[in-house]
Order: sequence, then C-alpha cells, then structure tokens
Amino acid sequence: MATEIGSLVTRQQVEELLKTPDPARFSPASLKSIAQNINGSWTQAGFLQGKVKKIRAQPKVTPVNVSFALFLAYLEGATGERLLHSHWCRLLGLGSHQLTELAIAASHRGLIDFKQSGGVTEVRFPAYLTMEEEQWRHE
Repeated sequence: MATEIGSLVTRQQVEELLKTPDPARFSPASLKSIAQNINGSWTQAGFLQGKVKKIRAQPKVTPVNVSFALFLAYLEGATGERLLHSHWCRLLGLGSHQLTELAIAASHRGLIDFKQSGGVTEVRFPAYLTMEEEQWRHE
C-alpha cells in the first residue's frame, strides 16, 4: 500500500518484504514462487496491472467492497465514523468522500443501513449476524 500508484513493483521487492521478518525462513525458490503468486493475486484484485512488468494501480472499488470492509471493521469492534477510517477501508485506497458515496450506494442496494447526518455516522448490517453472534461481538 505504501507503493505509489503508477510505480513499478518487482518480484524482487516482494521477495525482500517476505525475507524481512526471518531471512532464513524460505529457500530462494520458495521466495520466488511465493512472490510470483502474490503479484498474480494482487493483479487479479486490481492492485497491480501488467503481465510482465507489474505497475501499482488503483483497483475498481464497488459498493460491495466497501460493505465488506465496513463489516470487517465492525467485527473488530469499530462503529460509526471509525468504520470509515479502519485499516480495512484504507486498504481500498479511497478518500473519505468516495467511501461515503459508495457506502450510500450500498445502502440504496440494501447491502447495509448507512446514515450520516451532522457529523454522525451510523452503519448497521441487517441480518449479517445472529443475535448470539452479535453478543459475541460485545464480549
């Protein structure tokens, strides 16, 4: 995420990141394979573009993506405005205004209940959790 959009991302850069915590953990062949798989996954997700040269890109983010990010943050205990500033939403690479617009679109589609007024944000997830699961969230 620290790599700027439009910047080149090499397999070797990813290998270096993988080696950082424990340089002896993976063999060179494993590092190469893991890095290639990561780059392929990030390309499919839209964070990278290109077949041979991988360039950092902004993925297409939809109301479904925002709903999922908000729900993950909710499961971690965030509520209200903090949902929009969670690390899950930051991973989408959008500004607060864009996230809000997509959350409103998700609400119009019935994916979430999203209300925002006077600086107060309320997000609910109807029928996402059972009552028992909702209680677990508060433990």
